[in-house]
Amino acid sequence: MTVSTRDPSPRVAERKPRGRPGVPWRRVWAGAGVLGGEGAAMYLRPAFGEALAATCVVVVLVLLGAILCGSDKTCERVFRLLRWAANRPEPPGPS
Repeated sequence: MTVSTRDPSPRVAERKPRGRPGVPWRRVWAGAGVLGGEGAAMYLRPAFGEALAATCVVVVLVLLGAILCGSDKTCERVFRLLRWAANRPEPPGPS
């Protein structure tokens, strides 16, 4: 009978986390829920789902247009809006 020198149950503190550290899984599932909601709307009421998808496309195009063709002030406001929507803090100002 051989005795194993390896501990069969590693301590919790020694375990390495699986996946990338700091992945916000709640946001991933919330995003999947939003897409699932649009898919359900498309399935149940096709006209409503198409209107929802068209609205999303229009909003993205307006934001891209404001970022690419807008003035510096407009671009800064768009990025502030995106940071607000993502719940991110304002970056530090120039010193």
